[in-house]
Amino acid sequence: MKRTVVNIIWDVLRTAVGCALFALGFDLFLMPGGMNAGGLSGLAMILVRVLGFGTVGAVTAIMNIPLFVLAGMKIGKKFFVGSLIGMAASSFFLDLFT
Repeated sequence: MKRTVVNIIWDVLRTAVGCALFALGFDLFLMPGGMNAGGLSGLAMILVRVLGFGTVGAVTAIMNIPLFVLAGMKIGKKFFVGSLIGMAASSFFLDLFT
């Protein structure tokens, strides 16, 4: 099945909205409540608190780089690009909503 430009835009938009909702929950509930998230976002939150500099979104993006390099060798191009868009959008919205 051939993907059209409209389908691709729709997929990117849905990914961006999902990332924005995740970032809102993170920045409105987890950070102010002193709770920690799981995964790289939670680890980034801890590192920002311990080190005293940086933002959760930037640290998350930096920690994701080696994972994307490794994953790029193993997974398909479509999944890789979609994941990269999701990671970039999540990092962007985490910093935007802070």
